[in-house]
Amino acid sequence: MVDGKLSKIVNHPWLVGISASVIGGLILAVIFSEKFRAGAGGLFGILGRTLVFKLGVPVWIMILVAGIVVYLLVRIINARSKKKEEKPAFLDYIEAEIWEVLRRWDYWGPYQEKYKVTNVKSFCPGPDCGCELLPGRDDIGKPALLCPDCTLIVPIELTDRQMKKIIEKNIREKYPDWITTLKT
Repeated sequence: MVDGKLSKIVNHPWLVGISASVIGGLILAVIFSEKFRAGAGGLFGILGRTLVFKLGVPVWIMILVAGIVVYLLVRIINARSKKKEEKPAFLDYIEAEIWEVLRRWDYWGPYQEKYKVTNVKSFCPGPDCGCELLPGRDDIGKPALLCPDCTLIVPIELTDRQMKKIIEKNIREKYPDWITTLKT
């Protein structure tokens, strides 16, 4: 496996594709050149003399075949790109009331075709408030979520990890077709 700056070069698909095409073209140019075929013996000489010959095909047939090949390639590429653009339905599920407190979150991804629940925030359940709750401590010093507007104190009953697990469980129940795209 290649690491560091070299991995960016080696794993870049455009660079690898162009490099392979150039190198392959140079090799084929040498193999199929007249001087190489005349002087080469062994496998390359036989290959060159066997594959290079005059072929009587009308130009219009070659253009037709080339057009069909290009058309098919474009259709295949478009079909693959549309398939990749399809986003999972559960990405619209971004809020829920969990333990009587409104929670909102984001998704991180896709990383290796998986999404991860992140940035879970809690909002004040007080009447006509809805402010984001901030971490703090209650009157006796226990961790709690505090509303900066209406001074409501909500005890912390779940860790961040437990909250994410509840959200992931809800996603699995509501969107069973997308379970494989959720990273747990």
